[in-house]
Amino acid sequence: MNSQYRIPLFAYAVLIMALLYQTRVYIPQLPPAVASHFTFSGEPNGFMSRESFKAFSLLTQGGVAGFFLLLALVIPRLPASLISIPNSEFWLNGEYRAESMVFLARSVLWMGALSFAFTLMIIQSTIRANLSEVILLGRSFWISSGFYVGAMALLVWKLFEQFKLPEDPSVGA
Repeated sequence: MNSQYRIPLFAYAVLIMALLYQTRVYIPQLPPAVASHFTFSGEPNGFMSRESFKAFSLLTQGGVAGFFLLLALVIPRLPASLISIPNSEFWLNGEYRAESMVFLARSVLWMGALSFAFTLMIIQSTIRANLSEVILLGRSFWISSGFYVGAMALLVWKLFEQFKLPEDPSVGA
């Protein structure tokens, strides 16, 4: 795979290690009935067994990671007609296609790493709430959510910036 993918793939590797650590160290400490759903004020209103929570955690986080990894592999093979980016007829045809595909695949990998990190933080917030004396989802949930939304907005902005039409220096000269 292209060297431009090294850093986001390294992020995935770190997140996988964090997931394995979370699963091995924290989930066994949970009570038999785990608060898994919370109201907006952070109070629990839904429970599941520890084993169901573990399965849910692994399936959710593995599914998010796998989906974005697969998408990054598939995007470069898609026809231009199936990819919707600004000015696609310019960026997905001819000499710019290969560079555009690398940028798109790398962006998808970063979106996946952010989504994986977000699910990891949400599960950890849920674990932390269940291991405290009073089960209450703390501010970390909202901080994680704000970080995720902000980071994704930044990535979307970068995509729009990347796919603007280049300014022709000969126009208006």
